[in-house]
Amino acid sequence: VVTVSDDPMPELQNAHRAGRVSLPLVHDVGSKVINEYWVTVLPTFFVLDRNGRVAFVSEGWDQRQNQAMEAVVQRLLAQPSP
Repeated sequence: VVTVSDDPMPELQNAHRAGRVSLPLVHDVGSKVINEYWVTVLPTFFVLDRNGRVAFVSEGWDQRQNQAMEAVVQRLLAQPSP
């Protein structure tokens, strides 16, 4: 699990130091990831399967979406390793 953001690096470093971001952080220089995945809403969550395919997408924040994402993650974790 990683956080990807194109926010300015000083803001990301401050958020990480302040404990607002506890996951590994990837700085999306030039918004390459955002453009590649066509992100138009923040936050956007992607769950990738073991083969790197997108298994779930959630735009914005909603408790029901969080529950659905958790169910997808649990299902993917239950699958045998390749």
